[in-house]
Amino acid sequence: MKLITAIIRSLCLEKVIAGLNKLGVKGITVSEVKGRGEEVILYRNYSVHNKVEIILHDNEVDKVIETILDLTQTGTRGDGIITVQEVKELIKIRTKETLK
Repeated sequence: MKLITAIIRSLCLEKVIAGLNKLGVKGITVSEVKGRGEEVILYRNYSVHNKVEIILHDNEVDKVIETILDLTQTGTRGDGIITVQEVKELIKIRTKETLK
């Protein structure tokens, strides 16, 4: 399993959620985040984006990344980032089911 974390422009959030729904992605976590990337903004220390986190089976990762890129890439600074990390184990609290 993999954890995809995407930091995206807030204006793109609803499009990304709709795109993930079309792919059949059921579980996502969305947070509002503040941060600073490569660019330095003269009038403030950070920008506000949304962080979307998704845990998927390995065979679903490429399609999800492609969808996020298609819906968020403008070619300008501040488009965001996507990271992919290995998930060794997932435990559902309600059922105590363990997925590996």
